[in-house]
Amino acid sequence: MSLLNYKPNLYHISAYTPGVSKIAGIDKVIKLSSNESPYACSQKAVRAYQEASELIAKYPDGSCFYLKQAIADFYDVDKDRIICGAGSDNILELLAITFIDKDDEVIFTDKSFPVYRIVTHMAGGTPVEVPYTSDYRHDIDGIIQSITPKTKIIFIASPDNPTGSYVTSDEMHRLLQATPQDCLVVIDEAYYEFIQAEDAVRGMDFAHLYPNVAVTRTFSKVFGLASLRVGWGYLPPIAYEGVNRIRSPFNINTPAQMAAIAALDDKEWLSNSINSNNMQRKFMEKFYDDIGYDYIPSQANFICLKRNDAQHLFQFLQTKGIIVRTMSGNGSPELLRISLGTQSENEALQKAMTEYSSEVHYG
Repeated sequence: MSLLNYKPNLYHISAYTPGVSKIAGIDKVIKLSSNESPYACSQKAVRAYQEASELIAKYPDGSCFYLKQAIADFYDVDKDRIICGAGSDNILELLAITFIDKDDEVIFTDKSFPVYRIVTHMAGGTPVEVPYTSDYRHDIDGIIQSITPKTKIIFIASPDNPTGSYVTSDEMHRLLQATPQDCLVVIDEAYYEFIQAEDAVRGMDFAHLYPNVAVTRTFSKVFGLASLRVGWGYLPPIAYEGVNRIRSPFNINTPAQMAAIAALDDKEWLSNSINSNNMQRKFMEKFYDDIGYDYIPSQANFICLKRNDAQHLFQFLQTKGIIVRTMSGNGSPELLRISLGTQSENEALQKAMTEYSSEVHYG
């Protein structure tokens, strides 16, 4: 019998479960469960990835010098505050390890992105989970009321995952004015590029106004580089210093770095991708309005349905070869998060849902 055991705080962690990718007995599925780009990625990024294959025998640029420069130029931010990682999840993990000690508290919305809970326990901290408001938005006042001297990080996803709702600039100012400056506020903007709401928070504005704000972004969503795992954070100098001490060396491989740089350079593809997403979002919202399906207004590349029969609808769609994401594992069995697909994929989804409503008669 082994005497080995891992740290007690890890027993609190439920491993992250990705969305379903396959359906038994169905060869060709429509996967709308992981908020991936339905438009693949820029061909410039593909070519850059292929050309970088000649460098596989060499270690990548450990500092991500050229990638950081490309990000800084694209978003007009300070290169020296950018840290790169294997997806924005990696940045969240590094920030947790850097700032959270045993018994420190971390505040986040209870059924928001589950990685916040995972990295808090990983670092030995105590999660303080604030429920959504009745309309599935972050409860900023509830978060403020939960701040104590033990609070070291507040995680805020805007647009939120899985709801697609957003935090307003006024709400973020109110939160930051009530937050002690020794507490790091992390604005997770994985879906930033899809935002259309004029009053939505823009994390970089706050990172320049407040010394305790970090912003995280990813190349997995709008840029379509999910399998390459490229993310980045824009950090306060002290946070940058701490994270840079512990991040793994060479944490982004060369083909991924080169593809991300090329993706930033293809502004026409990016613009078309964003416009197509926003057009499909309106297309699906109109359908849900017409058919009488309750949904949470979204600023992302997915829409979250709220239904008493969500699990039954989830199973029905699988019989039609359509995979969506049930939120039952995250404590919200009434929610189905459905990524926006291409026009043809969304039309197939609409056909299946119309059949469900007319023949199954669940409400």
